[in-house]
Amino acid sequence: MEAANQRNPGNSSTKLILYSYWQSSCSWRIRFALNLKGLSYEYRAVDLLKGEQFSPEFERLNPLHYVPVLVDGDVVVSDSYAIFLYLEEKYPQKPLLPDDLQLRAINLQAASVVNSSLQPLTTLSLLRNLEVKIGPEETFLWAQSVIEKGFLALEKLLKVFSGKYATGEAVYMSDVFLAPQIAVAMMRFKMDMTKFPTLSRIYESYKSLPEFEASFPTNNLMLQEYSHGHQGPCDQNRLMLCIDQCSITRRSGSYKSRLGAQIKNLFQFFLPKHPNCFLAVWTAIKIKKMFFFSLLF
Repeated sequence: MEAANQRNPGNSSTKLILYSYWQSSCSWRIRFALNLKGLSYEYRAVDLLKGEQFSPEFERLNPLHYVPVLVDGDVVVSDSYAIFLYLEEKYPQKPLLPDDLQLRAINLQAASVVNSSLQPLTTLSLLRNLEVKIGPEETFLWAQSVIEKGFLALEKLLKVFSGKYATGEAVYMSDVFLAPQIAVAMMRFKMDMTKFPTLSRIYESYKSLPEFEASFPTNNLMLQEYSHGHQGPCDQNRLMLCIDQCSITRRSGSYKSRLGAQIKNLFQFFLPKHPNCFLAVWTAIKIKKMFFFSLLF
């Protein structure tokens, strides 16, 4: 695990360190929250696919071997829910919990639904174990049913309180937890969001937030590759994942700025480390039928 600097609007007098994995929705929440609060942090990539979460260094930070982990001076906090509440207490600027007690309770409840009832049941490790027992198709359908149950509950919970965002006209904790979960549901689990009009509407608002765009996983894939300082052969499977997510983002209708960030990261961080990857990048783009010229129009 090596480090790279992630710059966000604003600065903190304390040097925050975030141990993160680019595809982790739990890590995504915290990247989003840090961006919203304008806090700068050092990004330390933990490659879960390579088992870096089991290293002695990381085990000292979190014996459960999960990301994210936030280090703030002598304070080490793991679990995205706990990290969020810590940030809210330690850095009260740009608060992400409302003063109104009812709205605060709704935010805590919605975030808890995502954190406790949705995300843990759709983790990669759990679904892989299920695939062995019941097969990939049944596993995928089961994951969709879990998400549908949770989303229907969130629809009922937020219907009365929602505005532009989950609980009104400002971005709060519920939005921080919902935005990545909805994105994952659409991109990874191909959920039909027409069943959830409230969630669909507020997600459209999230897509226009620069803090959300900056936290998007494909931005952090490039950063992760850069932070590891890979000098060897290009990992084309990871590259294809990045291009695939860019392609999905393009089809969602809000893609120019985010894809622009991908291209910038591609040339600034990734390709200098992988000079033999130019052909791989072009091949991947052609395969996915996503051409750079589409960014210009």
